[in-house]
Amino acid sequence: MSEKKVVSRTLAIVLVIVCGVLAFCLVGTFVNYTSIISTKDNTIATMDSQIASLNAQISDLNDTVKLNKQTTLDNNQLVDLASNTYTTLLYYTPYAGYIKVDFTASVVVYFWAESSLTNIYYSRYPPNSPDNATSGSFITPVLPGVTLLSVYNPTETTGASMYITVAYVY
Repeated sequence: MSEKKVVSRTLAIVLVIVCGVLAFCLVGTFVNYTSIISTKDNTIATMDSQIASLNAQISDLNDTVKLNKQTTLDNNQLVDLASNTYTTLLYYTPYAGYIKVDFTASVVVYFWAESSLTNIYYSRYPPNSPDNATSGSFITPVLPGVTLLSVYNPTETTGASMYITVAYVY
């Protein structure tokens, strides 16, 4: 019977040692996988943030492509012109789109809109030369770059005071 107790005791000790080693390995594996999962969670959170930022950029660019953005370049700006002269207003227009011009002048005036980069005339308002106007509204397309809006006072003897509002739609 004592032989049986020695084998049982030895077997029990071996089993305890094996269980201890297995428990230690299990804890080590758990700690390792917890660290890996934490790293992956951080990576996912970073990528989710990047996705949100890119979606915001896509939405912003879609609004630009669809001409859903507008900014006021001049709001009821006073422009004085001597007789038989002109002045040119410069506007930075980084995207293709159009400008809306509303004006009221003390004498007849006319406008030319053009691109500074290509020297292409976009439009004249009023469209038929020699027509001129004391007030009005018009739109003209613009390309990326600097848009020049020239205002002419063709009267020979009278200076002009004009109020102008310019909105850029892109």
